[in-house]
Amino acid sequence: MPAGLGPFAQAFAILSAPGVLAEKNGAPIDVYSLALRDVHTLRALLYRSRVLIEDEEEFECENCGKAFRAVPSAAWQVGPFLDGELTDEELDAPFPFGVPQPIPRLILPAARRVEGEPRFRRLRRLDGSRTAETVTFAERSVADARALFETADKLFLGEMDSFSVTPALVVAMGIVALGSERRTRVMARALAEAPDPVWAAVVDHFLEAAYSQRLFAAFRGEECSCRNLVDVPLVRELGRHAVEFSRTRRRREQEPFPDLEAFESLVKKHAERVYAARGVRNIDLIVDDGVPHCDDGGEPLLGSYAPPVGEEVLGGNVRPEVRVYYRTFRSEYEADPTFDVEGEIRETIDHEVEHHLNYLAGEDPLDDEERAAIEEEELRIVGRGEMRRRERASLTRRIGEFLRVTWLLWVAMAVAAIVMWMSGDL
Repeated sequence: MPAGLGPFAQAFAILSAPGVLAEKNGAPIDVYSLALRDVHTLRALLYRSRVLIEDEEEFECENCGKAFRAVPSAAWQVGPFLDGELTDEELDAPFPFGVPQPIPRLILPAARRVEGEPRFRRLRRLDGSRTAETVTFAERSVADARALFETADKLFLGEMDSFSVTPALVVAMGIVALGSERRTRVMARALAEAPDPVWAAVVDHFLEAAYSQRLFAAFRGEECSCRNLVDVPLVRELGRHAVEFSRTRRRREQEPFPDLEAFESLVKKHAERVYAARGVRNIDLIVDDGVPHCDDGGEPLLGSYAPPVGEEVLGGNVRPEVRVYYRTFRSEYEADPTFDVEGEIRETIDHEVEHHLNYLAGEDPLDDEERAAIEEEELRIVGRGEMRRRERASLTRRIGEFLRVTWLLWVAMAVAAIVMWMSGDL
C-alpha cells in the first residue's frame, strides 16, 4: 500500500485493483460507481479480513463507565451478508432518499445581490426570517462524495486542522434541501453557522444514509456485562461524537431529572398503587443508585425481581424483592426527551410484580417471553446461517471433549469385548 494515504484512499486503492471487484460474468466493477452504503460495507470487510488493519481502541462502558479495549471490526457479525439474510425490516431498510428528515429549527441566511458583485457572493447576516426544520438527502456514489473523502483523509493525516462546511461538501454529502431551501451556497452557509444540535442531527441522518444499520459490533463491559455498540468501520467521514451536543442541549431544555430523594418518593408512591391493584404485600422495594444490572442480552435494566430465599415462600429467610435502577432511568431520560419518568416507573414496578405473581404460580411465561426476545434479537443480528454453523461447531467441540476425557474407558471396553469374544463368552 502506498505510504501517505488516508484510510479512505487506502480502501479505494485496494478495491480498485484488478480482479478485486467483478460482476458474476467477470466484468470489472468501478469502485467509484458504488453507492456509499455498498462501499462502506466493503470497507468493513477489508478491516474484518485484516486486509486493512484497524487499531485497538479504548472505549467507555455506557452503563458502568469502566474502560475497555477492543478492535471493532473483529466482532462485526458478517453472517447475514454472506448468507443473503438482509431482510430485516429495521436493520436492512433502505434510507428514504428524497424524503425530508427532521432536524432542530435552523435559521437560514437570505441571499441578496450586491451591486458590482456576482450573485450570492455576499450573504446577509442571519435575521431569523427564514427557517428550516428538515433536511433532505439524495443518494450519492463514491465519485459524487469524493470531496468529502478527500477532506476526511486530510484531517486523518493531519494535513488539515479543522473541518469547514463548503458547497462542495454539501453536494458530496447528498444534501439537496434544508426545508424549502435548495441553493447549495445558502445551505452551506447555514450549516457552517448552525448550532451544534442542528449539525449533529444532520450528521446522524447522513450516517444513516451512507452506512448499513448492520455496521456495528457489540462488546460486553468487563465489570457489568452491558452490551456496548461500536461503529464498524470506526473511522467514518463524519464522526458520531457530534450527536452528544444534541443530548446536552435537550438536557438543558428539559426539566431536570429528579434527584435520588425525589425519585425514591415517586417509586414509593407508584409502588403503593401497584401493590394495592395487584393485591400483593411483603415485597421489599429497593431503589438502586449503583451500576444497573443487565439482562442476558446486555441491556441495562430499569427494574428487576428476585424471588424469596428460604423454605417458605413468604416466610423465608429473604423476602421477595423488586429493585428499580435510578441510573438507567436517568440515562433513558437524557437520551429521549419524550421519556415519561412516572409512567415508566409505574410500568416497571407492575412488570416486576407480575414476575412475582408468576413465581408464586410456579410458572413464569413473562420470563420465557423475555428470554425468547433476547434470543430473537441475537438471531436477527448474527443470522440464522451463522447460528447453525455455531451450533454445529459447538456440538463438534462437545463430542471432541467427551472423547478426549473418556477415550481410555472406550479402549478398555473394546479390549474387554475382544477378550470375551476370544474366550467364547460372546
